Amino acid sequence: MTGVQTCALPIFLGEGFFAPRLISLLASLGSMLLLFGIVKRETGVFTAGFISAGIFAAAYEATGGWMDIARVDSLFLFWVVLGLYTAIRWKGRSGGATITALIFSAAFFTKQVALAPALAVACYYLIKERRLFLPYLVTLILAGGGGTLLLNYYYGGWYVYYVFRLSSFHALMPNQIREYLLHDILRVFPVLLGISIYAGIIIIEDHRSDKASSTGLLCLFLSTSLFLVSLVGRANINSYINTLLPLALALALLSGWVWGREGKRSNRFNSLARNARQTVIGILIIVQFIMLGYLPSRYIPTRADYRAGDKLVALMENSSGPILLPFHGYLPRLAGKESTAHWTAILDILLARGTEEDDPGRIWLNQFIAAMEDGRYEMLILDREDWFPDLLKLQYKKGGTIFGKKQVFYPVTGYPWRPQFIYNRIFPGEKF
Repeated sequence: MTGVQTCALPIFLGEGFFAPRLISLLASLGSMLLLFGIVKRETGVFTAGFISAGIFAAAYEATGGWMDIARVDSLFLFWVVLGLYTAIRWKGRSGGATITALIFSAAFFTKQVALAPALAVACYYLIKERRLFLPYLVTLILAGGGGTLLLNYYYGGWYVYYVFRLSSFHALMPNQIREYLLHDILRVFPVLLGISIYAGIIIIEDHRSDKASSTGLLCLFLSTSLFLVSLVGRANINSYINTLLPLALALALLSGWVWGREGKRSNRFNSLARNARQTVIGILIIVQFIMLGYLPSRYIPTRADYRAGDKLVALMENSSGPILLPFHGYLPRLAGKESTAHWTAILDILLARGTEEDDPGRIWLNQFIAAMEDGRYEMLILDREDWFPDLLKLQYKKGGTIFGKKQVFYPVTGYPWRPQFIYNRIFPGEKF
């Protein structure tokens, strides 16, 4: 889904990261607006909606500064929140359930983990609005399943292979689960976690006594599914803290909801105890806001970074032949060269390779070995020196570094890797 939009926008905005970053930025702002609308609508308290949107926005650094970069996460979450909004807005209507299913299908095609919140909504319909369960589920299966079959046919089997088969080879790391629970959550969101647990208790009590609208239960189901999405994502090998984004959304939703809920109950029943609870929750939210504080300047590249980038582009432009940057395959485009696939995507294929001759991973590996043995690229620029060293020495020699020891051209988010080590092709008659 993000790819379709990203391919269309460069027609108007030009090639580069601006178009996908614009999509992510608008999606993040849309999620904040929807959070505000949902919580304000459900609690009747303007400030509660503002708190939810504000908490999500404040989690920018805690989630890796991921809300406005050219990745699918922000758009995926936008579809999820929009699905929640339509389920609440058109509660009790079969047409609303159908639209909600279509929106969650869009979320699924953006990022397949959206299946978890989609099923959470299905559970809500099954428990509270059984009449809407069937139209929702049928639409979800037809749109999601049918779309998957069409895409797989269009791409000659690559869609199912890449989206589902490769994902099945992603091992879950027990130590990262422990790190997620004890470090990521308790260090970054300890206050919001406690508030959200309290919100869950209130929602369950209201559900048992039928005191309140069932949409609180829907918010709880959805938030729980987002917690699981975040947990599984963080437990994956090579995961990053952007996997905390679904968790941040869930905590923002429940924290704003419970603050507004306590205020609504206080005004209605004139209870000093409930007024006190709302005050305590408000103070705790302020504490959490302070804990999430950061300096936005660290996410802005410096002039030295721009100069370093110009140096890299000039180096590539001075090369007469093809260049391989496996960790930054898009950069050669800036010098008028052909781009290549990113190493992370290739690694997924290699980890899943089988023994069959027509296996994509085995085919790629054979082609890569042939390319290295033939010296197909005039220059290789690597982030690390331990990348296939035995293959490199057949036709390439190390040519120094680009930036030396200068702390420039590191990404402001993600892993701190940069193109650094130059390997030049050895021409016939040239000594090692």
